Amino acid sequence: MNQRAIVVFAVFAGCLLLQACGGGSPGPQPVTVLRPHQEVGGDSLGTWASRWWQWALAVSPERSPVRDKTGVDCHVGQSGPVWFLAGSYETDPVVRSCAIPADKYVFFPLINSIDSAESAGAVCVELAADVASQFDTVAGLYATIDGTPIPGPKAHRERSPSCFDPYKLVGGGYSGTYLSSADGFWIMLEPLPPGRHELAFGGSTDWLSQDITYNLEVK
Repeated sequence: MNQRAIVVFAVFAGCLLLQACGGGSPGPQPVTVLRPHQEVGGDSLGTWASRWWQWALAVSPERSPVRDKTGVDCHVGQSGPVWFLAGSYETDPVVRSCAIPADKYVFFPLINSIDSAESAGAVCVELAADVASQFDTVAGLYATIDGTPIPGPKAHRERSPSCFDPYKLVGGGYSGTYLSSADGFWIMLEPLPPGRHELAFGGSTDWLSQDITYNLEVK
């Protein structure tokens, strides 16, 4: 993540289910991946990407879920119907353990970026073009849930629909000073079945790579 500034799948209700249909004994409950550009709570996934950045930048470095190496801070700053999972500001692999509620959507970046400028001179279309150009080359995109790959990760590119204040949740002298545009590849999951799940994701560009694993306990 850069801080610059679905296989055997069953199609159902506009989503992809990470489980094949069929008879026999009951298996694990399905995990549902929203299709690209869907809405959650009346907002687009691009809007949720903007909110993810506001969440990531609102937390002090000492408690930042993005800087966290173990998952101890994964609960910091969470609110609303969507639970954000962090990438990393570094390229080294990160493994985190985290307990999350069973009634929350789960949103995370395979790889993502933001471009910011002082609002007095910022032109939104230029910011959007600049951050988009950072993904001219992208490779190795992946996301797996309990060992099952999510297909077609390149289709999950989401952009902020307009420029936004990245420091909205910070306030003070930061909020209102900058405009930003966000871009990247994002996955939104419907609330996960209770129990333990392994979620892994990442990807790389010419200037950035990300390799993240979460051991989740959903309850």
